[in-house]
Amino acid sequence: MKELNKELSRKLEAQTQRLELLTAQSMASENVSARQPDSHTMHENTTYADEGDEVVERVLGWIMKLFPGGPSRRRTSKLL
Repeated sequence: MKELNKELSRKLEAQTQRLELLTAQSMASENVSARQPDSHTMHENTTYADEGDEVVERVLGWIMKLFPGGPSRRRTSKLL
């Protein structure tokens, strides 16, 4: 379980770094070509956003598998 957690954390960190880089590149691209939007660049940004959404969904799925009871179970036990 710890190894799986380490692997997932490593993958999440790598995806986070890629997303930060792509966001920075996108912002720089918008500043340079604010007057003339390039359809190819816009398509690439859309693709990256879709990939990011898929990563978030996968990570949330992994978290739900690791903690199937969700937060409500823990909150209830603390109140008792």
